[in-house]
Amino acid sequence: MSKSFAQKASIATIGVVTVLSLSMASAPAFAKGATPSHGKGSSASSQALVKQVRKGGHGLKVGSPAVQGNEVKASVQTTDLAFTVTGVPAIISDPSQIAGKIIFKVIPLPADATSAPATPPKLTPQQHKFDGKFKLGSANTNPLTLTDSTISGAIKIRGLKSGAGIQNLAVYPFLAADRHSGLAAQAGTSVFVVATTAVDGSVSLSGQSGDLTLDLSQNTGTIRTAQTATVNVPDDSKAYALQIVRTAVLDHQGNLVDETNPPVVATIGLSGTGSVTVTLPDLKPGSYTFNLIQLTAQNTGVSIGADGALTAPLTIG
Repeated sequence: MSKSFAQKASIATIGVVTVLSLSMASAPAFAKGATPSHGKGSSASSQALVKQVRKGGHGLKVGSPAVQGNEVKASVQTTDLAFTVTGVPAIISDPSQIAGKIIFKVIPLPADATSAPATPPKLTPQQHKFDGKFKLGSANTNPLTLTDSTISGAIKIRGLKSGAGIQNLAVYPFLAADRHSGLAAQAGTSVFVVATTAVDGSVSLSGQSGDLTLDLSQNTGTIRTAQTATVNVPDDSKAYALQIVRTAVLDHQGNLVDETNPPVVATIGLSGTGSVTVTLPDLKPGSYTFNLIQLTAQNTGVSIGADGALTAPLTIG
């Protein structure tokens, strides 16, 4: 499967497609009540992790920008601190599936600090005043990307509320346990970084001790195996994709409830001809229709402006 074509077909494409064939609805993707094992003690570890992150310091969940409580002061600015999550298992086909499980704890350190403690230290009353309280927002200026089993993104580090100055920081990456993928709670290596706030409020980072990252190949959970499907792609030099439509969902009582307007939950681009194996996304319990579609026309790179309107005239086909 071509990832680049998949991205075009599922994200950036406004196209005309022709349905070639329909299959029978599938069985539920994940039986009700069947919870994957995380390994001994992982549930307790996850609870301990959440408690640890919430005690002192400030936790930031990925997937939304950092809003730190002083947005009314326009002079206080932010800068990005990049991070990666490597070794992402195949069961994760979209970073949004675990974005809420990736957490960072940012702790201010004394002026003479030169490294980040291996574990988050207990904060002093003065450190509690550090302007770094994170909460979720609705817009996301740092979208996550998934490329070759690596999620890339950035958290925002805000400048000092008190004005120009230097603040040493320790940043701790965590992953909370994820029931759907089977990933267990995990902690990454702490990173030391110096945040310098200029007179004009701009912020710059220096002295970073290493990459801010989590390696999920070291995760101790019992990770679910990604499901696959075999698609017979015609050899006619045309572009094809696999379209997945959810026709019914499984409710809490285990009953299938028909979708009023069956949604397309995924469109996966196909490469090659003949028998092609496709990795399926994580699907909710229910019934689905799988369509092999032919892309008869395509217009990529279509932009929608801030006002919600097309930035240029659009013609397809």
